[in-house]
Amino acid sequence: MAAHLLSRPERTFRVTIVEGRNMLGCGVAYSTSDPAHLLNTRVSNMSAYRHDQDHFLNWLAANGKPADRFGFVSRATYGEYMSGLLAPWQGTNQLSCIRSECVRLSELPDGVVARLDDGRIVVGDSAILATGHSLPAGDQTSLLSQPWAATPPDQGDGKVLIIGSGLTMVDQVLSLLNNGHRGRITAISRRGLLPQVHAPTDPVCIPRIQVPMGSIADLLRWLRARVAFAPRLAGLFLCVSPRSRNSRQTEPRCTAMPCVAAISPANPAAVRSRFSAIRRATQSFREDSLPCPPPLP
Repeated sequence: MAAHLLSRPERTFRVTIVEGRNMLGCGVAYSTSDPAHLLNTRVSNMSAYRHDQDHFLNWLAANGKPADRFGFVSRATYGEYMSGLLAPWQGTNQLSCIRSECVRLSELPDGVVARLDDGRIVVGDSAILATGHSLPAGDQTSLLSQPWAATPPDQGDGKVLIIGSGLTMVDQVLSLLNNGHRGRITAISRRGLLPQVHAPTDPVCIPRIQVPMGSIADLLRWLRARVAFAPRLAGLFLCVSPRSRNSRQTEPRCTAMPCVAAISPANPAAVRSRFSAIRRATQSFREDSLPCPPPLP
C-alpha cells in the first residue's frame, strides 16, 4: 500500500509506517527463514503492481535468483521482495518508518492521531490499518503451540501431533524433517485431505462472448463439451484487454476468473446455491493472470 501511494505521479504523499517487526512488508507468512516454505502461487501471479505483471519476475532475475514465471519461490524470498519495494523512498522526506507498535488510534476533526507504545504520538490526515494476521501469545509452559512459534522436540524421535492437514502442516513437516526429526508425525483434520499439487499450466483462452451466461444448465453443458474437446481445460479462462491504460503490455492476458457474477440471477435460488457449493468444493477462484494462448476454434 505504501509503495502504491508513494509511486502515484499525480499526487505527493508523505507516509509514516508504524511496524514492530524488523522487516517491513513481511508479516507472518513471509517472515519465515526456512527455504522449504514456498509460496503457493506461481511467480507470474505475485507481482506487487497490477500494471507491471512481470515486476516480481524481473526482480528475481535482477537479484540473481531463479526466475521462472511458472515456478514457486520461497516465502522468505518474497518477503525480501516486498521489503525492497520501499527502497526508492528510503531516506527521503516522503517516507518515515517507526519501529514501534500502535496502541491507540483516534479520529480528529481534520485527521487521525496514533499513540505508540513508547509514548510517541503520530498525526496524519488518514490512517490505513494493515495489521495482517495476529498471533496468540505463546505459552512456554504448554506443550501446545501455534505453528509459527513451534520448536522441534528436544529428542529427534519424539512424537508430533499437528492439528490440520493444509499448507501450514506441510510447512511444519518440512521444517521438522529438515531439522533431523525422526519421530512419528501425525496430522489430524476433519476431512483427512492433503493439499493438491499444482499441475503444469496450459491454459485455454475462451473469449467471453463465447461463454453462455444465461442458464446455469446451459453453461454446464457448454463447459462439459469444451472439456471433452480440450481435456486440459481446468476452468474458464477469459481473454481480456491489458488491465491498465498505462500498462506497456501489448499482448492480451488470460484472467482465470469464473464468470459467476455474470450468470443470470434469473436462475432459481436453489440452482444458484448448488452451483456455488460445487464451485467452492472444487476449486478456489482467485484472479490469476497468464499469457493468453490462441482461442479455441
